[in-house]
Amino acid sequence: MGQGQRKIGNNKVRNKIKRSYKGKHRRKDADTLFDDMHERAEKLNNQPVDYDLPGLGQHYCIPCGKYYITEEALSIHQKSKVHKRAVKMIKEEPYRGPDAEARVDNGMDKTKKIAQMKTDQEEGTVAATSSAPVVAAMNTDA
Repeated sequence: MGQGQRKIGNNKVRNKIKRSYKGKHRRKDADTLFDDMHERAEKLNNQPVDYDLPGLGQHYCIPCGKYYITEEALSIHQKSKVHKRAVKMIKEEPYRGPDAEARVDNGMDKTKKIAQMKTDQEEGTVAATSSAPVVAAMNTDA
């Protein structure tokens, strides 16, 4: 009476399926939600009827970027902790432009950073080779 053999190799299939769902339920980024809240709020609150959206596109939560089926579902959501956090996050202006670049690795991507490191190393070796004869000359004079 042996036990059944454990199946191996199904994880690859499961992981592919999980990966496909990640983009499906992705929320909008903070800067897009901030723009929606401050610039396009009137347009988003008075949307035309769209049969492809939940609740015909009439019940939209701007801070969260989600559509709800009924007004009641929207009001319940607005009392939730998730909604309150989203509202708090949107009140502050997100990092953009030079501020964002400064906060992310001094605004350099890896290729620029590697190129700059190479030039710094070359300058360092040039400086070391050019100063070496001077140091040797100073030692011989003394």
